[in-house]
Amino acid sequence: MGALLQPYLALAGLAEYDSIAWLYLIVIFSDGLTRLMTTSLLDPLMRQGLVRVATGMRQAIMLVVLLGLAFTQDAVRFVQVAVTEVAAAFLATSLVLAGLRFHLVRIRSQSGAEGWVEPRVGDMWRSGLHMHASYLLTLPCSPQALVVLVTRTLGAEAAAVFGFLRALYTQIANYLPATLLFSLLRPRLVAGFAASRDAKALNREANLAGKLSLFVVMPVIAYIGVAGETLVDWLSGGRIAQTGLLFPGLLLTLIPLSQRQLLETVAVTTGHAQMCSVAAAFALVALLLFPAGVKLDLGLWAPVLTIALGQMLFNAGLVIGLRRALAYRMDWIGGFKICLCATVVFAVLAVPVFLLPAAPMPRLATQLVAVAGVYLVLTWMIKPFDREERERLNRFLGRKIWLW
Repeated sequence: MGALLQPYLALAGLAEYDSIAWLYLIVIFSDGLTRLMTTSLLDPLMRQGLVRVATGMRQAIMLVVLLGLAFTQDAVRFVQVAVTEVAAAFLATSLVLAGLRFHLVRIRSQSGAEGWVEPRVGDMWRSGLHMHASYLLTLPCSPQALVVLVTRTLGAEAAAVFGFLRALYTQIANYLPATLLFSLLRPRLVAGFAASRDAKALNREANLAGKLSLFVVMPVIAYIGVAGETLVDWLSGGRIAQTGLLFPGLLLTLIPLSQRQLLETVAVTTGHAQMCSVAAAFALVALLLFPAGVKLDLGLWAPVLTIALGQMLFNAGLVIGLRRALAYRMDWIGGFKICLCATVVFAVLAVPVFLLPAAPMPRLATQLVAVAGVYLVLTWMIKPFDREERERLNRFLGRKIWLW
């Protein structure tokens, strides 16, 4: 990346950001180390507490420093943001590395389970290469890659709008309970299948997790559908207005994204990692939608539709493969009920906007309460989770509070 940085910046029309780009290469290096240690090592070792501390520390450093700069200066310079992110990334990486070393030293003397056989190196490499290929093949249809194409084809103004919406999208995706709890869920799915070798039980667990994820994602999308334009205008300080349904449209891609991790886990756990790379290659077809959308003058809907189609094609390819290999079945009825409730919430609450306060904060708060209340009542009435799933969730929660 360092060797090709100059020609890339010239191609993207960003040559004046040369020094800042070099700083972000350091951020990428530090984040790469952190992700290796957290995703590949600490999460499977069930050390999420350390991951949360490191992530919280990094976010706190960014927040405190940038707030300090904002209150003490007329304007925050881009280079100050970059230097702050470099410092925060390296401190977080150092903390994760120290915590990992301490944990490994502590468990070194422990013995493994009797009868456990270490997986063959060749099998591990094959699974890893398929998953890496899957990631690389889906990258061209991802929001971060499409920002570059938008800058190149639609101009800097469109890129600024799309970049801002993509930043909000990323924050919402990263902090959804489904994303935060996945590091706990994945070891459970893997360990359960390793102990029983029961593909049907794995199917049930994955379906329950998928519906829980959808149960949280859909009211967020409904709320953004109702209040998204006001929210974007308020968060951007009035700089980005009249986005219409563009942001809700982008958030709709969270539906297939929330299911993707679960489908990938089922494929890898059952020894079918090759399905992920095949599905990713199939999803590359979606990239053809971007130039077509630009030619049809769809504006920023071109990248949004490209992301959506790519996610749907990937999931469709993986579901078809798993159905053939494992008789895998998704709970379409439960998922449809959840989506139907969110659609009704949007349809009902998007209309009476004249009854809402004019000020942004009270307006957004009122809409949030209305969306949450109506959604919970509708899902309670329609019951997207069957009796057995409700009982399992209540046993897990330790009390009978899951009513949906």
